[in-house]
Amino acid sequence: MEITKKIYYLLYLFFSIFSLSNCVLEIPLKPMVVKGIPKYKDITRVEPEKNLVYNNSTMLYEEGNSFVNSEYLFVSTIKIGSNSQTFNLIMDTGSSVLWVAQPNCKGTHKITRFFNPSASSTARGTTQPMKIQYGTGYTEGYFYNDNFEYLLTKKFNLYFGLAYTANFLVTDADGIVGLSKSYDETRLSFIHMMKSAGNTDSTAFSFKFESDIFYQNIKGSMFIGEHDDFSKSEAISAPLTFYGNKIFWACEISSFSMKGKNYETKSNYETRIIFDTGTNAILLPTKYLEDIKDDLPDLGCFLNRQNKGYQIVCEEKNDYPDMRFKINGNTLIIPYQQAFYKSSRYTGLVFSQVVFDDSQQIYIFGSFFFFLFHTLFDEEEKVLKFYPLKGTIESGLTTFVIVLIVIACTVVVVGIAIGVYIGVTKWKKRNNNMLQANLIQNNYGNLFG
Repeated sequence: MEITKKIYYLLYLFFSIFSLSNCVLEIPLKPMVVKGIPKYKDITRVEPEKNLVYNNSTMLYEEGNSFVNSEYLFVSTIKIGSNSQTFNLIMDTGSSVLWVAQPNCKGTHKITRFFNPSASSTARGTTQPMKIQYGTGYTEGYFYNDNFEYLLTKKFNLYFGLAYTANFLVTDADGIVGLSKSYDETRLSFIHMMKSAGNTDSTAFSFKFESDIFYQNIKGSMFIGEHDDFSKSEAISAPLTFYGNKIFWACEISSFSMKGKNYETKSNYETRIIFDTGTNAILLPTKYLEDIKDDLPDLGCFLNRQNKGYQIVCEEKNDYPDMRFKINGNTLIIPYQQAFYKSSRYTGLVFSQVVFDDSQQIYIFGSFFFFLFHTLFDEEEKVLKFYPLKGTIESGLTTFVIVLIVIACTVVVVGIAIGVYIGVTKWKKRNNNMLQANLIQNNYGNLFG
């Protein structure tokens, strides 16, 4: 009876530890009204066709627990200081510093809420300067320490930037939460600080949305910890590499293609892609276009110059091509229903969300990508994982599987070589023994014959 109790206790302890090790924090992305005219206000979905939502020149994404602004960036609410000053901040995987603005902040920003350190009894200033350069501007200030409140019960002290200049177009948000790798041990990123404070046991995180930017009722969350989606058979992974002073999350793309029902064109140009929720577009190299431009007419498509880059335009028809990216032996597919849109400016033409542009010298999967694929950023395991939402995946041989096959083949070849060597050695030894036996027999016969 005592042994049975001990077994039950050990089983309980095991499952308790197991459940704790898989704890996942779900962080809602809050609703917010977006002011101003949306960038793509004249665009409707090709199939099915559905208009954007308007209310007195304002685009709304209010229902649900998520928010996407007119630049399609993801926003959540954080409270700072002893008096819980509230801010709506962009969740940005393309940077690693959290910052808000001080009351007299100058620049070309649209920030309306500012952090007042003198109103917080726990705020502590430093002499460490802050200057962050972004693709669309920069911010300057000094670093501070203060208490943060997140998810109600999640409180911890964080090193953050307080900006006195923000020459940066932050649309109806109050600053940025950098979600990339920490610069160093003293300037930890937001999630690393959460882990350091004991609020989470994992720095892996992901974004998941149940609908996309051209629909109402967007529901989405950011998860800290590995979500159940990534244990499903449809999920795939890719080795993680850091790009640009180990700040940007990135992986390798081995090929790009466009495939319709009857025709496919492909570029085998290899490049590195950055996964950045702080920008909206999918930005690809023009080398892809150089490789496929002669084949585009067979897909009913052609190129259109857009500022410094190009977009692919297709004639209105029934056979639109999908866009396909091979990553780690698997193919991530953006279905044409998600990639192409009808514009009222150009009758009968379908424009792609994807832009081909070399001006930045970097290539990006922006926020649009994350409506298509639930993406896990896992620095500890050094992988990115993808689960299809609106996009689809064709599984292939991953690098890991290929390496295993190569190792297995090598083992087989080496095994065969060793077997042949052993066999030949035994055969030679047997022949030598037989030869020696014959010689002895002959000598014996000659001696006594």
